[in-house]
Amino acid sequence: MLWGEIADKTVFLSDNKALTGEWIFGISVKGLADDVQVNFIEARAGAKLTKTKEMVLTGLYENNTADTRRNLWKDYTSESGAIFSYLFTKYTQEGLSSLPVMRISEMYLVAAEAAPTLEEGISYFRKFRTSRDLQTLTYSTKIQLQSDILKEYEKEFYGEGQMFYAYKRVNSPSMLWSIVPITPSIYKIPLPQDEISYLP
Repeated sequence: MLWGEIADKTVFLSDNKALTGEWIFGISVKGLADDVQVNFIEARAGAKLTKTKEMVLTGLYENNTADTRRNLWKDYTSESGAIFSYLFTKYTQEGLSSLPVMRISEMYLVAAEAAPTLEEGISYFRKFRTSRDLQTLTYSTKIQLQSDILKEYEKEFYGEGQMFYAYKRVNSPSMLWSIVPITPSIYKIPLPQDEISYLP
């Protein structure tokens, strides 16, 4: 079930930030708590995976105050009260030792993107957006729909290592918060040298 079908989403997010109720299947990750500590907690001063509040609210959520996923972020403040950065708390819940491989929400986005008609794609996408407390949008072309689906991938899978594959699939000319130019060559993963050595 999509989390939006649960009555009190705020309580749900506070108890289950990783949205395990939406997982179709996941994998156990040894040392997950340590990885989260290094990449999300210790990086609180602006390095690695943390971002400024303005970057998240403007760049990721497009200033949409209705999006419930904003509750997955919180201010990190210094002892003086200054806000250092905006912490992503999705995988900081105590006792979490697994990560999702496939989620129901992803299935809705895949179905919306791959739908044979614009109307069918909009139907799947509408169901997904409603579950995230987002208003229904109208589309006149599949290009417009695909653009918004990619934006939802960015919001939905932040911190999961999924976005590269979404960008590669559509040959996106840009990546959220990228500091390097995006060219087609960036999507070509080099073969490991020890595998090249055995090619005929």
